[in-house]
Amino acid sequence: MNMLTCHLAVAFSKKHQSLPSHEFNNDEYNLPSAGVAACSICIEKPISLRRLGPFNPTHKAQQWLPNFCSSMVSLDLVKSLYAKFIDWDSEMIDYETGIPSHATNTAISEDLGQVEYIMTDKTGTLTENRMIFRRCCINGVFYGNESGDALKDDKLLNAVAGSSLDVIQFVTVMAICNIVIPIKSKIGAILYKAQSHDEDALVNAAAQLHMVYANKNANILEIRFNGSIIKYELLEILEFTSDRKRMSVVVKDCQNGKILLLSKGADEAILPYAYDGQQTRTFIEVVEQYAQLGLRTLCLAWRELKEDEYQEWSLMFKEASSTLVDREWRIAEVCQRLEHEFEVLGVTAIEDCLQDGVPETIETLRKAGINFWMLTGDKQNTAIQIALSCNFISPGRSIGRTSFHGS
Repeated sequence: MNMLTCHLAVAFSKKHQSLPSHEFNNDEYNLPSAGVAACSICIEKPISLRRLGPFNPTHKAQQWLPNFCSSMVSLDLVKSLYAKFIDWDSEMIDYETGIPSHATNTAISEDLGQVEYIMTDKTGTLTENRMIFRRCCINGVFYGNESGDALKDDKLLNAVAGSSLDVIQFVTVMAICNIVIPIKSKIGAILYKAQSHDEDALVNAAAQLHMVYANKNANILEIRFNGSIIKYELLEILEFTSDRKRMSVVVKDCQNGKILLLSKGADEAILPYAYDGQQTRTFIEVVEQYAQLGLRTLCLAWRELKEDEYQEWSLMFKEASSTLVDREWRIAEVCQRLEHEFEVLGVTAIEDCLQDGVPETIETLRKAGINFWMLTGDKQNTAIQIALSCNFISPGRSIGRTSFHGS
């Protein structure tokens, strides 16, 4: 071994310090004071303990060897002590489970002292991944802007009670344009099993607006609305993909036999496909307004299909679904044939709350010189507002923007 190196990083103050490496030589070597943040001990020449023979106080190599061994033991003891400080920290605890922190490696303080960048996801990491329906805009009318909760907005509740056509269509799409499965509990309450937290928030919000997705029996969807049962036959599901940025269902109204295409998705996946003549400028402004508040937005739309149009498209969809070559591309192409000429109904705004202590934690880490990268699929304005609320960036600070386009 030509060089033996031992590193110790000790968190001793709020600021990082770094000291140059020190080399052993024939002169007397003294360890730095207790405020040292990093200590490097290097031995330049090869050492063979067998050559040293019995201990001789006058031997130059043996003069510092006991001090070296003592220093190594002292450094290990210091590392162990700093690991115990983590175990003893009463504030480092999961309050939901009551599980405290526990350092399983004595070198953890050394490892933490080397952290310079933290890369994090947003949903479920910085946020609780618990979606709450906050606001909506239906046919240009805003709900929830004053109270911050559309489900308590008297104007929306009165529109539902009065069976306003635009509002009923909007809430219907919220209730059944999804792959949620309703489950009835032993006490009769309806619970929803959803893969997407956004869909769970929309279905529960529709239920609070008296459009209750009550049951799914094979392909029959049952909706309870104001004491009556409305049934829809589920014909096809056009699943969400990251390329299409929307999902749709084709249903048949069992009351009148109409075939309907219900869709929801990102604004860039819905608004450009509105029917000719529909003014979408209002919806674009609504999406930007909600994004400025840090809310997740979805646009809802629908259109009525003719029987022969659906039958012709259904054959192409089944053929694309059964192909083995370029299946995803074929399905996306066939879906595009149907998902157009939308009547845009409105925009929903969903809040994903931050976890407790996130802004304070990030601010403290930034003061320690640690940089953050956040990954999110939200709109740019939404991402900026989340970054501000998390203390990733300071208010008033200039922000550089870079856009990437392509698949």
